[in-house]
Amino acid sequence: MRIIYGAPALPADLPQPIKLAANLSQYIFYVLMIGMPLIGWAMLSAASYPVVLFGSVHLPSILPLSPSLHTLLWHAHYLLAFAFFAFILMHVSAILFHKLIRNDGVFETMATTVTDDRPE
Repeated sequence: MRIIYGAPALPADLPQPIKLAANLSQYIFYVLMIGMPLIGWAMLSAASYPVVLFGSVHLPSILPLSPSLHTLLWHAHYLLAFAFFAFILMHVSAILFHKLIRNDGVFETMATTVTDDRPE
């Protein structure tokens, strides 16, 4: 959606630190959304576990067998999962801030609206 439609414009009166946080959080989300599965794949590869996508479709191993590397990647995956969850909570908090405190229309650009446009 971002590639096709781009990001909605932020309100002009938004303070610069909040604009910076909004832009950085989007990049952090993309890094986590791409990095977490890759780290998980690498972690499973380092332990020689098969990575099954669909039924009989297996991903190839991307790392050699290494118990110490598996442990390191497991810890990284574990900690990044908590970071991902924390960013989701911060994102929800920012949504509520924009809706309940600032009421600046940012919430409406993110929320889907249901309309009753059926012909009668």
